[in-house]
Amino acid sequence: MYIVIPLAAVMIVVGGIMIMTAGSSTERVAKGKEIVTAAVVGLLIALLSWLIIDMIIKLLTGGRIGPWNKLTC
Repeated sequence: MYIVIPLAAVMIVVGGIMIMTAGSSTERVAKGKEIVTAAVVGLLIALLSWLIIDMIIKLLTGGRIGPWNKLTC
C-alpha cells in the first residue's frame, strides 16, 4: 500500500496533464483518460484485495491476531 497509493496519484496527475495539454489531439485525450482509468481501477483492486485479506484473517482467527500487516519482533 505504501507504493500503490503514491504511484496511483502520480499516474492520475500524468493522465490529467496529458488531457490538459492535448490541444486538439483526440489521441492524447484518449491516452490520458486511459491512464487515469487504469490508475483508479488499479487503486480500487489494491484496496479491495487488502480489505478481503483483512476480513478473511479476522474471520479465521476470531480477531485474536493483532495487526496482520505490521511486523512485530
